[in-house]
Amino acid sequence: MAHPSRKWQVLPAAPTSLFAAVPGVPPILAQLLYNRGLLDGAPASPDALDRFLNPRWATGLHDPFLLKDMDRAVERTLAAIERREPIGIFGHYDADGITAMVVLTETLTRLGAHAVPYLPRRADDYGVHQTGIGELAAQGVRLLVTVDCGIRSFGAPETAAQAGMDVIVTDHHTVLRRDGRDRLPPALAVVNPLRADCPYPCKSLAGVGLAFKLAQALLRAHADRTGNGETHFAKWLLDLVCIGTIADVVDITGENRTLVRLGLEILRQTKRPGLKTLMGVAGTNVGSLSVGAVGFQIAPRINAAARMESPETSLALLRARDRAEAEPFARELDQLNRQRQRLTEEAMQDVLERYGDRLTERKAIVATGRWPGGILGLVAGKLCEEHRRPAAVIEVGRDELHGSARSPASFHIANALAQCEDLLSRYGGHAQAAGFSLPAANLEAFTERLTELADAHIPEADLEPVISVDALVEPAQVGADLLSNARALEPCGPGNPAPVFGMRRVPLLQAQAMGPRGAHLRLRLGAPDRPLKAVFWRMGALVEQLPAGAPVDVAFSLEKDPYSGLSLNLVDIGW
Repeated sequence: MAHPSRKWQVLPAAPTSLFAAVPGVPPILAQLLYNRGLLDGAPASPDALDRFLNPRWATGLHDPFLLKDMDRAVERTLAAIERREPIGIFGHYDADGITAMVVLTETLTRLGAHAVPYLPRRADDYGVHQTGIGELAAQGVRLLVTVDCGIRSFGAPETAAQAGMDVIVTDHHTVLRRDGRDRLPPALAVVNPLRADCPYPCKSLAGVGLAFKLAQALLRAHADRTGNGETHFAKWLLDLVCIGTIADVVDITGENRTLVRLGLEILRQTKRPGLKTLMGVAGTNVGSLSVGAVGFQIAPRINAAARMESPETSLALLRARDRAEAEPFARELDQLNRQRQRLTEEAMQDVLERYGDRLTERKAIVATGRWPGGILGLVAGKLCEEHRRPAAVIEVGRDELHGSARSPASFHIANALAQCEDLLSRYGGHAQAAGFSLPAANLEAFTERLTELADAHIPEADLEPVISVDALVEPAQVGADLLSNARALEPCGPGNPAPVFGMRRVPLLQAQAMGPRGAHLRLRLGAPDRPLKAVFWRMGALVEQLPAGAPVDVAFSLEKDPYSGLSLNLVDIGW
């Protein structure tokens, strides 16, 4: 092939015995389930398959009281409600943290509490800081609940205690361990499924997912005490849970799959004027709402406020009481998102011009520059995706430097930062995303240590550009049935990728550039009497190289097109 952009890894065919073990499941769907480890060749439980393919409220959610310290958190919160104590909600400024704050604030208000939200800015210290505690104390807060932060704010409970507050931490970020033991903040309750002593089955909840579990537990306990059946209210929080979960790029498996699947249904019929207005401004097709639409249209606009200015705009949008109130916030977020896109493109160009081939000399990328702090994570994510290695992007120009890191699944970036702890002022995050600060004097030593860790732990094979292909198909198989079986796996995302199919030596009938400056590629493939329409985004430059009329190899995902019925979204082409 003259143009093999990436190596294909066609996944092994499922054993023939598998198909008999799952009667009623089409063979191609059985293959997709097998590829994701959901079928192992043994007789499959019909209930287990049904739970995956048809997530439901009654069977897809775990008991919130399985979370360690949840009982203590609920008891103290209900006591605060009964005593009419103001309850402070200390949040985080990204889409996960903002949705988590609204979920918990609305629940507490529903139960009669006086909830006082506090949303820090990106420029503030990460985690629960003294300024925020002081502001909440001045408003009479006696109970402080964190959402999407606090697991490494070790001094916060003592500072809060001096101000007369108890602290409940709900956070999903990686727990710091010392000598094989968890180091937790000395709070009244610490709700985090990543605690070593927490038996909760779903370890990958987002911050909003944990806020939702606390809301569930509070609603249930309150109903048990008062006989007031408010538990149904939790379902109408799932639009926010869905957005925050997708925005934080956690695995959409297990309980998260249920939260996102049901959340998309609630989002399609959301009662929130702010979300309705934002989707209108973003041009979101509400009827075919998907993980992709949330991840690329809704969540970036909510995140844009904190990246560019203040997260208060996003909070105000989600709390707007009508469309007239929501409209200016939605327009502002749309404009900030456009600004964010432009600045990210400029920063990427700057990185490429200054670093060039040196980006891939080692198995980790460390890039520094004078870029806005709000786009560091976006640049790191793009570098990680394009070069298949961890990337840390650092804003320089001050004595104290701030950075953001992203990493592929083969390298746990939060654990790597823990091994650089002596060089850092602060750090925290997840396996694939983290933030940190360090003194400028430590930059060279940090760069060397992080790259040494990556060089030692990332196999060469993980750096190769490989596409996992679920199955090879013929053009005649590409139709409504294949689309239906692929969509049975939705919602797709991390942990459950969208199916990718491959076709070998399929005739190329036509190729043309489309979009602004011919950025994208439009193709017609297959037989002239039954052509397949395909799009290869951001690959318009290939139009002059493609051998018209000659056979090509294509790897693609399937999408329902509102105009043509079916579209192939290419992820690779070779000839």
